[in-house]
Amino acid sequence: MLAILLVPLIKWKRSSKAINNKIIQLIPYDFYEWKSGVRKYFYPFLLLWLGIFFGSFQFAVVPIGLVVLWLVIFSFFEVNEPASFLIALELPPKEFLFLKVKRQVMMYNQLALPLIFVYYIFHYNEWFLPIVELSILMVLNIYIVILKYAFYHPNEKSAASQTLSSLGVLSIFIPFLIPALFILIIRFYFKAIDNLNFYLNDFDTTT
Repeated sequence: MLAILLVPLIKWKRSSKAINNKIIQLIPYDFYEWKSGVRKYFYPFLLLWLGIFFGSFQFAVVPIGLVVLWLVIFSFFEVNEPASFLIALELPPKEFLFLKVKRQVMMYNQLALPLIFVYYIFHYNEWFLPIVELSILMVLNIYIVILKYAFYHPNEKSAASQTLSSLGVLSIFIPFLIPALFILIIRFYFKAIDNLNFYLNDFDTTT
C-alpha cells in the first residue's frame, strides 16, 4: 500500500526535475551565473515569478516584484566562476564584457516584460512606473556585471565587489544615488577590461 502511495510522488519528482532541466537548457550555455542560480533556487524563483504574474491585478505587486526578482538574480553573482570558463569563450576582454552585459540585460528583461505587460492590463494609467523602474534596473544589471569583473578572481567571493554592490541595492530605494552609478560604471569598466586582460589577453587581436 505504501509503495502504491509513493509512486505518484516519484513520478512527480522525476517530472519536476525534467522541467527544471529543460528550463536550465534554455539559458545560454555561457551564462554560468544564471544556470547555477536557477538550478539552486529553481522552485522559489518559479513561485516568485508566478506569484508576481498572478498578483499583478494588485497595483504594488509588479513594481515591488520586479525589485525582489532583481535581488534574487543579484545573488547569482556572489561567487566567481573558474578562469577556465572565461577562457573557453575565446573572446577578447571588451567583447567578453559586452557579451556578459548583454546577456544579463536580455535575460532579466525576458522575465520582466511579461510581468509589465500584465501590469498594463490592470493599471495602464500608471504606464510610466514600470518604464522608469525597468530603466533603473537595467543600469543596475550593467553595474553588477562590470563590478564583478573589475574585481574578478577565480572561484572567490570579492569583498570589494560585494561592498560596492550594496550601493547599487541602495540606489533602488534612494534614486539620488543613481548618477553615482553611471560614474562608477565608467570607472570600473576600464578596471574590468584591465583585469580580464590578464586571463583573455591571448584572444585580444588589438595587441
